[in-house]
Amino acid sequence: MAERIFAFLLRLYPRDFREEYGGECLELFRDRSRDETGSRNATRLWFDLLFDLAVSVPRTYLDRRTEQATEFCFESGPRLFVFADPQPPWRSLLVGAVLSLVTLVSFPAWTTPFVDSQATQASNFSVSDQYSSGASQLAATQSENTGTPGAIGGSAFDREVRHRILVQAVAYLNQFYIDRAVARKTGAAVFAHEAKGDDASAASPAAFAQLVTSQMREASDDHDLELVYSPDTLPIFSTPPSPSAQPVSAAYRAAMRRTNCGFERVDLLPHKIGYIKLDSFPDLSVCRGNAVAAMTKINSANAVIFDLRENRGGMGNMTAFIASYLFDHRE
Repeated sequence: MAERIFAFLLRLYPRDFREEYGGECLELFRDRSRDETGSRNATRLWFDLLFDLAVSVPRTYLDRRTEQATEFCFESGPRLFVFADPQPPWRSLLVGAVLSLVTLVSFPAWTTPFVDSQATQASNFSVSDQYSSGASQLAATQSENTGTPGAIGGSAFDREVRHRILVQAVAYLNQFYIDRAVARKTGAAVFAHEAKGDDASAASPAAFAQLVTSQMREASDDHDLELVYSPDTLPIFSTPPSPSAQPVSAAYRAAMRRTNCGFERVDLLPHKIGYIKLDSFPDLSVCRGNAVAAMTKINSANAVIFDLRENRGGMGNMTAFIASYLFDHRE
């Protein structure tokens, strides 16, 4: 009965709109009617529906294109329509102009000043692995003014030094990059550029880091992969620094208890489809039990949907822990 009422209300829209979108609208209504059961949810569904009708029906008629003048259809290729009045509505032009103006005015606030690392007093240059979520980053720094072997400065930054940096960078790439095949391919490409003499144009550590970065990104198609020159000495970690090493505050624990550690919804849907709406990746030391309970509940699922649309990020240890359930061996 409810579906018939909705189908009748769709007649308020123009005929061309119904022909193009009517089926999708009915399917969406069926999905919501099936999932949103109970008097409260049904009332909210019809409230949303009537509000949408009141707003969208007049707009649909106002934004309709004028009657098409000519249609070109060829045996192969696209179908072309020429409209009698190709001009967009004045409201669209106004909104576009306002958004363009706001974007232009606020653009300087989005950009950060670029600081040329060559203009700084470079004192160190070595290679160290850095860790970041979703990005593989290699940092280069080595002592310059200490007089130790391998010091870099002026004419000392020669082919031998560049080769030593490449060897260490590729070693870290092979050790830590998530895709070993891509790591090997990228390392081979970097050494191929070196053999051709492509690195000879880099006269400074910063320029060399930028050049190798472009080579690695071209070979791996990974625009987060980067060789970074740092004028300051960087700590060398034998293992990645653990976020859980820092003490967890009582306020953080209380906040996690209030929000169920970000697990907004965990369900096993029909057809054995698991659904987890996770709004953050909390610290594993605090929320391990919540994660275990969530993954246990969907253990029998044939497929899993992780809803991360409102996820603000968080701790890598929780990300790795949840991902461990998705592999049949240790990764």
